[in-house]
Amino acid sequence: MKNKIFNFQFSRRRQSFWRRTAIFNPRGFTMIELLAVAVVIIAVTSIISAILFSSLRGVSKTSVTDAVRQNGNSAIAKVSREIKFAKTFLGIDDDDTEPYKTDCSTYGIVPTPTPAPYDFLKIKNLDNEEIKFYCADSLYQKIGTSPQVSLFDTSAVTMDQASCYFTCTQNVSTDPPTIGIHFTLSQKDAQSSFFEQKATLEFQTSATFRNLNK
Repeated sequence: MKNKIFNFQFSRRRQSFWRRTAIFNPRGFTMIELLAVAVVIIAVTSIISAILFSSLRGVSKTSVTDAVRQNGNSAIAKVSREIKFAKTFLGIDDDDTEPYKTDCSTYGIVPTPTPAPYDFLKIKNLDNEEIKFYCADSLYQKIGTSPQVSLFDTSAVTMDQASCYFTCTQNVSTDPPTIGIHFTLSQKDAQSSFFEQKATLEFQTSATFRNLNK
């Protein structure tokens, strides 16, 4: 009987102790506990902020790159289309002085030379309109006597003038020439120190005349 009374009293005392210390402790949290919680909250917040910032930078970089890519692809497609469906190849030249070079054949030359770069390309379309493409501070198109038109949105991108050129290759003079097109574009204000606001892409392709003298 005494053992039962003792165990009951001990159990009551133990429960009372835990209630006082764990639940009803009038002292509240210690300074160390508060600091530990604050450190954990700050660490978690920093990690989440870093992830969100990285995601936003990635979205910004993608947007800038897409703008440059769209301008370059649009210009490449336009020049290639005009070349493929041109009626006459009027030649290529370095400084827009007549006569333009119309024979790009390398037959009999050993070793085969590297195609030379040119700044001007002149063709005639199926409507007998003379079209001139040329490299300056942008890639321009000029149809007949109409004013020149840039093939880029110059408010969004800039072109490295030294990177812009045309090449002309053909095995023999009777083959349709193949015109190479090359240029490099950057987004406007590329001097920005932020990585996500910088984008520079190189564009190059070649197009072969399909409708010469037809």
